[in-house]
Amino acid sequence: MSILQSQTLEKEVEVEQSIIRYDVFKSLNFYKISQFKLSRAYFSGMYETLSTLPIDDVVVFIGYCSKIGGDAQIGFTGSIDKGNYPLDTALNELNEETGFTTDSLNFKLNGEYDEKNGRKIFVYTLRATNCIPLETIPHGNKSSGFNNKIVVLIHGNLLEVSNLMEKVPIRNGEENIDHFLIVPVSNAIQMASHLSGLPKNRIPITWPVNNKIDKENCKGRGRGRGRGKGIGR
Repeated sequence: MSILQSQTLEKEVEVEQSIIRYDVFKSLNFYKISQFKLSRAYFSGMYETLSTLPIDDVVVFIGYCSKIGGDAQIGFTGSIDKGNYPLDTALNELNEETGFTTDSLNFKLNGEYDEKNGRKIFVYTLRATNCIPLETIPHGNKSSGFNNKIVVLIHGNLLEVSNLMEKVPIRNGEENIDHFLIVPVSNAIQMASHLSGLPKNRIPITWPVNNKIDKENCKGRGRGRGRGKGIGR
């Protein structure tokens, strides 16, 4: 199955795009979906980092359960507690949110971004082929107060990410996570661009899955929030 056949966002092209959902609460099921609820949890640097990924890659979204059906956010995030380093937090959150682990050297820091409220956001990428499953999923602790944040985007080609998802540990309510989405990078860029211009709140957006890349939504927007100290590839 070809999720993305386009090699560039400079042209508007028709592509076969699918978003695949993996349910991991007490069992493992996967299927294509036509729409989903997109979390408004957007942080500075998400758009810029997604734009650096290979355009034929896919990226992992984390899905949370709730009484209204839950929503999925771009990548996974975590708060940096006092005395901790961003990279340590990235590894801990990888363990807790996905049930995977890796060598800390596999995290690639794309940039450190300043938000208007003074919080710093550290955005990392991690290839799916560098992740291995844990035997048990650790429980995280709730952070309190105003914290800097990390964002991690797990990515790879469709086969790499699908193979990784098939190894994801079955969850029993840890972190309120019950599913993952495999999303083409082109779609993720559009979502990040859209979210960057919206106020943050708890009401998710119903996002339809379509078959066209909008070149105007895939470049140029979403760069105004925060001052990025991007690290070039």
